[in-house]
Amino acid sequence: MYLHGEDVRFDEIKTNRLIYTVVYTGQASWIMISSLPFWLINTFPVSSQPAFGTLIDWVGITLWIVGFGLEVLADHREVVSVDS
Repeated sequence: MYLHGEDVRFDEIKTNRLIYTVVYTGQASWIMISSLPFWLINTFPVSSQPAFGTLIDWVGITLWIVGFGLEVLADHREVVSVDS
């Protein structure tokens, strides 16, 4: 999108209000579900939370790093394929 100045993936969807609303609502729901752990962990006082460094913490960090790396790789492959 940055290189081309626009996002053409939604050009066809934008012409139909119902489909656009469904896609928009789906994306908003995905953001809310994805951010739910953040909101939940911040509703509890710090004193009730376990210390950092448990197995679950390291599994979560590892999953985040792997996911972020895959996103970077996918973005790179997309730019390379669009430029070809």
